[in-house]
Amino acid sequence: MVDAISVRLASTADADTVEVRSLLALAISTGRVGGTVADCIANGIVLLAIVEGRVVGCLCLSSGGLTGEWRIEAIAVDSGWRHHGIGRRLIREATAHARAGAVVAETDSDGVGFYARCGFATISLGEKYPGVQRFWCHWSV
Repeated sequence: MVDAISVRLASTADADTVEVRSLLALAISTGRVGGTVADCIANGIVLLAIVEGRVVGCLCLSSGGLTGEWRIEAIAVDSGWRHHGIGRRLIREATAHARAGAVVAETDSDGVGFYARCGFATISLGEKYPGVQRFWCHWSV
């Protein structure tokens, strides 16, 4: 675990950086990155994890509006910084931001264990796409 992880809200200017866009392209298709970040900045939050002055993690969280539910649209950690607690720290910040609400995410078999270790209840959605099992992850206070 890295001691000096700082997490801050992204600005509109951050959303346009190659650094943030490249990082999120690890989690979602390149064509969706710009729209996802813009939507989350406008209707939710985008969290950036900074280590040694560099953005090494990003989480996009959209507001569920009247339901009080927040949805993780994307989370990504630079491959060189994985397994150092950065993703867990981003999740902790996201759940703190949700306060009395709930946080949900949809993931695949590669990510379901991570969400379970972060305290999310997970439910299999089955094979949502050919050959790809998906999971619904839910965290609440």
